[in-house]
Amino acid sequence: MSDIWILVAESSRAKLFSAETPTGEINEIEDWAHPESRLHEQEITSDLPGSNAAHSGASHHSLDDKTSAKEQEEIVFAKEISEKLEQARNSHKYNKLLIAAAPDFLGVLRKNLGQGVKDLVSQEIDKNLAHMSTGEIRAHLPDRL
Repeated sequence: MSDIWILVAESSRAKLFSAETPTGEINEIEDWAHPESRLHEQEITSDLPGSNAAHSGASHHSLDDKTSAKEQEEIVFAKEISEKLEQARNSHKYNKLLIAAAPDFLGVLRKNLGQGVKDLVSQEIDKNLAHMSTGEIRAHLPDRL
C-alpha cells in the first residue's frame, strides 16, 4: 500500500500514480482512457434516438439543452474515476490524494467525488499534465506531496 496517490486527468484520459514518500518518485499504477470524450458533438449525437437529420434551421437537440453530449461524456468519465477512487479508499489503499487535472475537468471531478474521497484530497493543481511522461509530471508536482 502506498499512502499517497496522485490522479492526473483530463476529460478523455486519466493516470493514477503512487508515491511511497512525500518527496520520492511517483510510479504509475493505472491508466484510463475515455475516447468518447474526444469525439465531436456531432459524432456523439448522430445515433441518438430522436435526432432528425432532415431537420433544418435552428439546431435540434435530443439531450438536455443545458448539458451537451460532450459534457455528459466528461461527467460519465468523472463518475467512473470517482467510483474507482471510492473503492480504493474503502480498501484503505491510500490515505492522501493529490489531483492534477485540466481546469474544466477538475470542476467536473470535484462535483462527482464522494465526501470520503474529498476528505483525502490534500492538493489540487488546475493544469493538464495527462499527456506528459512520469518524470515530467513529477517535475510539475510540489517537491513535497
